[in-house]
Formats: sequence, C-alpha cells, structure tokens
Amino acid sequence: MAGLVALLSGGLAARAASQEPPAPPRPEQPPPAPAAAPSPGALPLDARESRLLAFLYKDGVAARLAHDHVVQATELEGELAWDPARPADLVVRVVARAASLVADPPALVAEYRVQNDLGPGDRAKVTATLRGPDQLDVARHPTIAFESTGARVGPAGELLLEGRFTLRGVTRPVRCVATLARDGDAVRGEATFRLRQRDFGYEPYSALLGAIRVQDQVTIRARLVARPRTPPR
Repeated sequence: MAGLVALLSGGLAARAASQEPPAPPRPEQPPPAPAAAPSPGALPLDARESRLLAFLYKDGVAARLAHDHVVQATELEGELAWDPARPADLVVRVVARAASLVADPPALVAEYRVQNDLGPGDRAKVTATLRGPDQLDVARHPTIAFESTGARVGPAGELLLEGRFTLRGVTRPVRCVATLARDGDAVRGEATFRLRQRDFGYEPYSALLGAIRVQDQVTIRARLVARPRTPPR
C-alpha cells in the first residue's frame, strides 16, 4: 500500500521511481558561450537576482492525488538593453543551462502558493524525470533560450514583446507583455507567457494510463535584473 500511495502522490515523481535517472552531463562542461556579441548598450544579466521559472499544472481523473510544480533554472546568463524613449530597440536575451533545472524549491513553492508538499526525495525524483530523455532530454539539448525579435507600445501603453523561445532543440515564436523599469544603474524586467509542450516535440508527463498527468500548457515567468559588471579589483 505504501508503494501505491507514493506512486499516486508523486505526480512526476512516479516515473522516476521506476527507472534509473539519466546520467547528468559531465560537470566539466560549462554553459555554452553566447551565440552573438553583446548588443550595443546592453547590460549583462545579474544571475543572482534574475529568475526563469516554469509552472506545470496537474490534470487527469486522479489529479487530486498529484501536485502542481514550479521549476527554476538555477544557471542562466544573457543581456538586456532598454531605452524608454526607444521601445522598439529593446533587446532581451536569456540562455539557461537545462541541466540546472530544479523542481519545487521550497521557497518558491511557498512564494507562489504552488499546490505541492513533496519531500526532498520526491523533489529529486521529479527533477530527474524532468531532465530525462522522455521530457526535456537535457543531455542532448543542453540549453533553454529566449531571444527578442521586436517590441512595440500597445494601445493601452503596454510594452508588447515578441521573441523566439528554444526548448528541447525546437524554436517557436512567442509574444507577451513586458514591464521594465530603471533601478539606479540597473534595469529590471518581468514577462509571462505560455507554451504547449507538444509544440516542442515531447509529450507531457503522464502515469497510471493518464489518470495522473501534467497539462500540456506551461506558464513561463521571467524576472530579469541587468546591471553593469563590477570591474575586478
């Protein structure tokens, strides 16, 4: 009975419990270098303050036994260039190391009130499943990226951002509303958009013949902080 309860309550953890977790990429492999030279006037992202999050929501007839999830990319880099007088010149670029994804950090579960009470062991299994070959396959697709392609001011004064999002080796166009503000010598920006996992070439997680599954739609939320580099002493 205990094994069945663990299977039902784990959601994404269920599949990981029945298979060996994929071997992580070799630790000596660094995150890939930026594909392009820095944009004029762009500030580098402050990785300590920036966040790239994904929210996955439970579904299926046994969804009440499963959990929602928040996933954080803990290693990212990129740049942000913004002039309020020239919104069309906005530049946003974010590259996250896929193997740095971590499921359900307790602080984020509490902050965003995610319906999730998994313990450390099950959180590790969810992370392993998420990184594994049936899901994001991080060994073959080591980066997750967003690159802006345009921006304009909408009819209500909102900033409309367009870009390309790359996940699991597939790139799709995305659109969202972005908010940006100056904070001393830094720039702070936020944006939220949604995507469908099947559009990126893989099936959403499911277990127990689909009685427990993850919704196809995922919410991506970015909170970016860019500031001048501190010169070495």
